Amino acid sequence: MWIQVTAINRKPGGSFTFRGTLLQPVTLANRNQLNPGTGVAGSGTADNGHVHVLVSGFTVAGANYELLDSGGSNGHSGTGLAVELDPGKLIEVWLASSSVYRRTP
Repeated sequence: MWIQVTAINRKPGGSFTFRGTLLQPVTLANRNQLNPGTGVAGSGTADNGHVHVLVSGFTVAGANYELLDSGGSNGHSGTGLAVELDPGKLIEVWLASSSVYRRTP
């Protein structure tokens, strides 16, 4: 997924949090899709050019969705390798496994 970063907060040691929007649609397992402009929030770490990201939530039509289980049975839900194509502005993320997000009140 391609994320246009709208806000990023870098911390000492290479960790960061971010907010952004999807640049391209993302097809979901149930044949629905997340459209461009969908809000995305997450965190990550950058170490010697290696970037790992946790996508913690989405905002769709004003409704927030959070990652159901970031630990998951395989420990990879919502996480994946990433590339900062334009540091602080554009991130490409490959999630390591299927991830479930639930609507929050």
